[in-house]
Amino acid sequence: MSAKAMHPLPRVQLDGLRADLFAVLERLPIPAEVFAADGSSLFVNQAFTEIFGIDAGQVVGDLNVRTDPYLNDQMGLAGPLASVFSGDTAILRDVRVPWEEIDQRHLVHGEVTAGLETYQDIACLPLRDVAGDLAYVVTLFVTRHVYEVHRAVLSARQYIETHWRDEFDLDLIAGHAGISRHHLSRLFRRFLGKTPYRHYQDVKIAQVQRALRDAGLTVSEAFASSGVAYAGGYARAFRRVLGLTPTQFRAGGAPADPATAVQSGAEAARPDDEDRMFRIVDLLPIPVQVFRSDGEAAFINQAVLRAWNLRDSRDIVGSYNLRSDPLVNDEHGLREYIERAFAGETVLVPDVRIPLETFWESYQKASPADDPGAIYTDILNFPVRDATGRLSHVMSVFLTSRVYRGRPEVARAREYLANHWREPFDVDVVADLVSLSSSQLGRVFKRETRQTLYGYYQEMKITRLKELLRNPELSVSQAFTACGLAHWGNATRFFKEKVGMTPTQYRAILHDGHSPEPVAPSAAQVLPTEKN
Repeated sequence: MSAKAMHPLPRVQLDGLRADLFAVLERLPIPAEVFAADGSSLFVNQAFTEIFGIDAGQVVGDLNVRTDPYLNDQMGLAGPLASVFSGDTAILRDVRVPWEEIDQRHLVHGEVTAGLETYQDIACLPLRDVAGDLAYVVTLFVTRHVYEVHRAVLSARQYIETHWRDEFDLDLIAGHAGISRHHLSRLFRRFLGKTPYRHYQDVKIAQVQRALRDAGLTVSEAFASSGVAYAGGYARAFRRVLGLTPTQFRAGGAPADPATAVQSGAEAARPDDEDRMFRIVDLLPIPVQVFRSDGEAAFINQAVLRAWNLRDSRDIVGSYNLRSDPLVNDEHGLREYIERAFAGETVLVPDVRIPLETFWESYQKASPADDPGAIYTDILNFPVRDATGRLSHVMSVFLTSRVYRGRPEVARAREYLANHWREPFDVDVVADLVSLSSSQLGRVFKRETRQTLYGYYQEMKITRLKELLRNPELSVSQAFTACGLAHWGNATRFFKEKVGMTPTQYRAILHDGHSPEPVAPSAAQVLPTEKN
């Protein structure tokens, strides 16, 4: 029996869960919006209003995403939106945030967003009712690139991270960045999702964490070495961020004295809140894992079981700890990302290869006929806090970025080229990797993909080049060099053939604030897409 047959997409009385759905999304630190089946906006969370600077009343009940001419025509989203509202799960890749249009409609930003270049991935997640009809579309907005038009934020962040031992002084930091304190606070919130002072606190707490790992220091000395007093507010801030007291953290996450220890974030959250969150997460059609503040797996949704061909969540929930897994932390080099997430930061980990073979070997769930292929995903990790503001859970959302399946030799060749696109093309290296002669590989690759191996390699480079051309900090020549290409010659001609304009024209149109292509994401940029 296939994983999809074992774990069919959930269909429930969604009207009864509507309040729960909105309550759970309200706790997320990333923008979220819910649409009815007809495209009308039903809900936006607080993160949405803060980051986009729009009051909920300006959107909810006023915007219809299916009939809005700017979104459908000028941004070219008509095709992807039609697919989403027919029931497809989709991730719209690298969609430019239309700050100018937002400013014009709502008159809320002014100089704050002038010239701002922000690109987001938008996860569009359909929810169905018991009859199988589309009830809602949940959208999550994941900021991928913010090009540094407003360098003040990066300058202020660097100043804080360099002068973390000093007393916090917003006027001094804003003066260093060259803007007003109010302007800096708004930009900081938009770019980093937190205030300058919260970032200052997080930097301090990260220093305390490092010091606590030194067994030669007492807890008080670890705090003092980080420029704060153990008896002060930072001990409470430490508990708020990590869900553990400093003593519990040093003991590896276990309460030093269960009778008197402060409750962890998971314990402080009411059971009904946790159950509600799990119930809503289970409805989402993309893989989501939820961990408690000590790293223990608390919940995985049915989409994880379907996607990874696992049979039972009990193999993971209650028996797996993300923070102590050497494969994920060390072999895959994700320790820093994971610790940042459990310190209360929203972290996007790009293009992680999901080790399905390891999962299947560990849990013995794959049949010999199953071929896992290669799945790469962006993992969005963000904190979920309880009513007191204490970190109670970390949620990991898996946004599939690329999948290699089909004939094994072709899948491995495509995966290799996508991961080694900066290196000079060498067909013999790829052929040796897949145990075919170069001529055999060329024939098989073209038969399955309808393009040559070298053509596929060139397209990888052009895709990366287009990404770099969006960055106003790089010249066209520098963008070419970063991709291992010569600005003049075959690469420029190939770019014009594929994109329909020269790289310089492409850059000029980007900087005019208009998309150079049929805007919204092309078919290759809408991933994954599956009929539910």
